[in-house]
Amino acid sequence: MEVSSLWTLAHPISDTQVRNLRGRADQPRFQCMYKIIHEVAAHRSYAQVNGSCHTFAPGGESQVGWRKWYLPGMPHIERDNGQRIFFSDTEAAGPAVILGHGFLMDRSMFAPLAEAFGDRYRLITWDARSFGESGWNNQPYSCWDSAHDIVALLDHLGIERAVVGGMSQGGYSAMRVALRWPDRVSGLVLLSTMGTMRGPEGMAMFREMAATLRQHGFVEPMIEGLAGTLLGDKKFWEPWTSRWRTLDPKAIAAGVDQLTERDDIADQLKSIKCPAFVAHGTADHGTEISHGQALVDVLQADPLVRLEGGAHAAAYTHADQLIGPLAAWLDRTQRAAAH
Repeated sequence: MEVSSLWTLAHPISDTQVRNLRGRADQPRFQCMYKIIHEVAAHRSYAQVNGSCHTFAPGGESQVGWRKWYLPGMPHIERDNGQRIFFSDTEAAGPAVILGHGFLMDRSMFAPLAEAFGDRYRLITWDARSFGESGWNNQPYSCWDSAHDIVALLDHLGIERAVVGGMSQGGYSAMRVALRWPDRVSGLVLLSTMGTMRGPEGMAMFREMAATLRQHGFVEPMIEGLAGTLLGDKKFWEPWTSRWRTLDPKAIAAGVDQLTERDDIADQLKSIKCPAFVAHGTADHGTEISHGQALVDVLQADPLVRLEGGAHAAAYTHADQLIGPLAAWLDRTQRAAAH
């Protein structure tokens, strides 16, 4: 194989994915995206792992080189009216876990989990409508549409049951899957999310944001305010703020709409009977940690996992505090299900 281009990797992949990619670079599903530099490298293929580049000789082991970037195009499913949902799948042999990202994030936020889980769990992450690679088909959508997207993805992958979860809006969709398709959900992972509606002040703030996006796009004060709320410390702002500046403001406004127009499922949550894991940042000023405790109470979940110092996207910024407790909960849940 002759590789004539290097491409940037927007979504890091795990060592497990690297092993699964070896020998498959000629397959059509591994198309390239985001061209940045040309280079001829005979009989080599490239895949990034956490900022480094693994170079594969046919049949050989990988050699790590720093700051070379290549992206095998991730697969997607076709949904309604031309909407595509892009996803990543570690294809590990273990039980399936599917996670959805939060508002303005994308599936790359779960790269630390993919790396940590390795072969123990098959981690599937997906880009919601309006975000990441999935884009937007110019049609309004709801949290229930996103829940349908999760089930369609499970169907596409031939997965009958999985642990379903997500951060913030990803949690909204996961809870709706558990309500409408309980037989498909072996457990819930709820990260910095809530089971109730926001108050009038919060709803008004989101509607104002959608109006600003439609009229003026991403203005800098908005970007800085969102970065502070979602990511906290400025050391976490990149690459996210740079990505936000490239997004379609109307698509993101549609993403805001699905949050403000979602239905209230608070009274239905007590009907969810599967095991649940709930984690929340202690410095989350977008969705206060009390909402996490409320979910623990109504779902009779394990004790709340507190991600100390984490803002709203603590599952990304403080993943080191999340990985251990989540892996232990997954192990316990799987053992219980086996008996």
